[in-house]
Amino acid sequence: MSSLHRAITLSVLCLCIGATSFAQISLTGEFRPRTEYAHGYKALAAKDQDPGFFTTQRSRINFGSQAEHFSFYVCLQDVRTWGSQRQLVINDGATTTFHEAWGMAHLNENWNLKLGRQEIILDDHRIFGNVGWAQQARSHDAALLNYKDDSSRVKFQFGLAYNQVAPQLNTNRYILAGSYKTFQYAWFHKDWDNLNVSVLALNLGNDAVKAQSYKTLFNQTLGTRIGYKKDNISANFAFYQQMGLLGDTLETKLSAQLISLDLSYKVSDKVTVTAGYEYISGQSQTDQAADYNETQRAFNPYFGTNHKFNGFMDYFYVGNHVGSVGLQDPWVRFKYAPEKWYAMFDVHYFMSANDVLDQEEFIASGNIEAMSSTLGTELDLSIGGQLNPGVKVDFVYTHMLGSETLVALRGGSTEAVSNWAYIQFTIKPVFFQK
Repeated sequence: MSSLHRAITLSVLCLCIGATSFAQISLTGEFRPRTEYAHGYKALAAKDQDPGFFTTQRSRINFGSQAEHFSFYVCLQDVRTWGSQRQLVINDGATTTFHEAWGMAHLNENWNLKLGRQEIILDDHRIFGNVGWAQQARSHDAALLNYKDDSSRVKFQFGLAYNQVAPQLNTNRYILAGSYKTFQYAWFHKDWDNLNVSVLALNLGNDAVKAQSYKTLFNQTLGTRIGYKKDNISANFAFYQQMGLLGDTLETKLSAQLISLDLSYKVSDKVTVTAGYEYISGQSQTDQAADYNETQRAFNPYFGTNHKFNGFMDYFYVGNHVGSVGLQDPWVRFKYAPEKWYAMFDVHYFMSANDVLDQEEFIASGNIEAMSSTLGTELDLSIGGQLNPGVKVDFVYTHMLGSETLVALRGGSTEAVSNWAYIQFTIKPVFFQK
């Protein structure tokens, strides 16, 4: 029996046993296949590049229970590419994991303690998000202390994590790729009638290994997000500052910023227009000062849902562009949303936040000159909604008109067509709810 089948059997058994013990019980699921066409997704296509075409699938079984003094939740997840396993497969457990598995102690009416593997989502997902668009999504092994007071409309969250690859008795070294050693953060949120304010302080630690020894280096992200909404107008502003040390062998200092602003106007019940601008600081490729590279000026939105920002084609900060020249992103969005469907069209005009070195000029003459700051224009079209009461469908087509500066940064060609499209179906059944 595979791990998926064992876990489903265990969930059903827990449901049966707990039916007389818990006030609220749910057993739900999710089935989400997505078929993609890619020719220049994440980086400009080369002139002779063949397109990619594939289907990935996320399948989830969710079991939750809530009693007076505690809650429990498990999300079993299987993520695979169609055709990645032969037909007479012996063991299909390699793609199955627990995306979430946590317990919560209800301390009183306002406070709870949540322990285990869980998603962390703060504000608009910019610094902490679940990356739900990615089939695998993101979760953390962490402890969260939560406070919520509906009367004062105040929320507070304190989170901490300390990771190890296995129990260790004589070392605390942790260098697992794609992860972090430890974090601590505090988040405060307050709502008023037309205004809301959030404040975040994050302390992140990573191990740097040097000369057979290791050292945990810490950097901090401090910032705020402010939202305003009245009648047909809404606006959001965010500012984050990063400081401290990178987790590298040089103990590089960090000093970086992210600033964003957007303004929306609801033209009618169905039509909304939004314009925005985001600045993410970066590292210059032309600054020759002796001490310039002693400080990293490139901002890193560490745990954000970065697919949500800076265009759907994921050219920036989705497993890429970290430590690079930064980004400026003025954008505009037109959204038409009748009752069960939506159509959305986004335009992004990307520019670098710092100089990009003209490498051809440098090789030819030795002169250090900057290229144009223009990186390209991205066009995103999204259409979706309820196909029927149980099935949601989303279709996206995106097109990147890249510049020679983008080629210098990421490769590819401006002569090739760079586009990406997908169609995705989502089914979320409710097997049992009490």
